[in-house]
Amino acid sequence: MNNTAVVVDGNLMAFKAFSTRTFTSKDGRPTSVIHGLLQTLNTAYTRNQYDKLLVCWDYGKSKKRLKRDKNYKANRGKMESDDYKRFKEEMKMAQEFLETLKIPQLKIYEVEGDDMIGIASRHLMKQGFNVIVVSEDRDLLQLINSKVKVWRPKTKKLFDKKMFAKEYEGLKPKDLIKMKSLMGDKGDNIPSIPGIGTKTAIWLVKQYPTLQDKNIDINDIKSKRYRVAMDKVLANFEQISMAYDLAKIALKPEELEIKKHIKECKRLLKNLDNELPPIKMRKFQKLLKQLQLGSALNRVERASKTLCLNIKGN
Repeated sequence: MNNTAVVVDGNLMAFKAFSTRTFTSKDGRPTSVIHGLLQTLNTAYTRNQYDKLLVCWDYGKSKKRLKRDKNYKANRGKMESDDYKRFKEEMKMAQEFLETLKIPQLKIYEVEGDDMIGIASRHLMKQGFNVIVVSEDRDLLQLINSKVKVWRPKTKKLFDKKMFAKEYEGLKPKDLIKMKSLMGDKGDNIPSIPGIGTKTAIWLVKQYPTLQDKNIDINDIKSKRYRVAMDKVLANFEQISMAYDLAKIALKPEELEIKKHIKECKRLLKNLDNELPPIKMRKFQKLLKQLQLGSALNRVERASKTLCLNIKGN
């Protein structure tokens, strides 16, 4: 092994699996989410041969972000459809499945999965691991550094600093936060500066890394397009600062800001450092058979490696 840890974006991977195919167990329980997660981990293991695995989940809107902007994610309506209820049921079953196998899961009420992923990644990096985040969420690309990469299962691309720089015209991963502070995010209801898209945002961040210099003379900018954009930036410092705070993913427990969240996060990280308790082989085989997961994992021996389980005898 190569001292590699995989951190999975549970919610995004679960939704992707739920939307793709329908699986059920012999007793009629829906298992699409479990199948999808295991297939993703199978592929990730084949490519990266990781030594440690954990899954992070969303658990409500971020309280610290709502304190910064009460309109954060306010555009998201509450879904009550049958499909949504089934999805929540499957996600709960997947979490129970992982819990049965003693696979570490990180979730804290009123803390978003992205923050848990960021904190866990930085913690594991400091413990000496090379970290691979498994997600399709581009926001998580801001976490990339010399020890943290992001693997996107759909395209099978492993984003490192070099690939990020290629895709974003030489920018550094942390510059993604500045870009989002300019472009906003409709999904999260983060306000944008009108007229600033990806190309203009990249140019502005490259030319003016801080975006907070009030002494910039826009008349020095030759391009009318960029001159107009910079004029809007100068007129919206407060909004940009707020959007930056909303877009930035936490890297350590203290950045969660709420005392009870910080305390719980530190407890979870401490538990994460412990060796996984042993699971009896017979119990593991029975669970796979009950949920008809053989096709997703192929062999019990392979499955135990994919899930980084500590399996002991019978």
